[in-house]
Amino acid sequence: EQSDLCRVRQKLLVYLDRLFTYEEILGGGEQAADRYSSQYFSVFRQQNIVELALDMARKNEWESVEILFANHHEELLLHRLAILTNFPETTSPFEYQTLLPVASVEETQAIVEDWKENQPRERDWCEEEPCRNAVEPLVVDPGAFLYENNPKIEKFRVSLPDEQLVSLWYQDRAMGIEALSHQVDNALELVRLGMERDVQGLQLLHDDL
Repeated sequence: EQSDLCRVRQKLLVYLDRLFTYEEILGGGEQAADRYSSQYFSVFRQQNIVELALDMARKNEWESVEILFANHHEELLLHRLAILTNFPETTSPFEYQTLLPVASVEETQAIVEDWKENQPRERDWCEEEPCRNAVEPLVVDPGAFLYENNPKIEKFRVSLPDEQLVSLWYQDRAMGIEALSHQVDNALELVRLGMERDVQGLQLLHDDL
């Protein structure tokens, strides 16, 4: 009975969090009320959160992706670089620049800054580990499919990437943009955005491009 209570309460909280996110995506307030679709939300609240972020990235809905990254930080953190890889190669990286990883230098050592996180509510008792384990003892990674379809990005499956891995992501993504779309300007723009964010090791690729 206790596990059933935890399961139902967890599901209701998931729906509550998804509703908060959906309303924010719609613009909040009266705008969200006017644009709300119960039919769409019935799908939105059930969909795999990683698939949702992936679909929005592929549609270049960067503002929605930014909201998902902030509101569902814990669920998406591990897959953030993989999701960023799925923005269209034909889209200017300048459009989604607020989502790009940033490095900074502290005491002569380069580090990657933490991702932005938004917590619209306090953590509930049913979300603590004992309750979660009682409901779902085996943890399932909702983003595993990303790497099954594209094993080359497995190396970016990291919650807190170091500066070297972030540099590698910028290089791989820029080369991927150039190879898949032949749009050198977009590849070069991504590298420049990385350099502006104090990511090291990009100068050589910048010069080549």
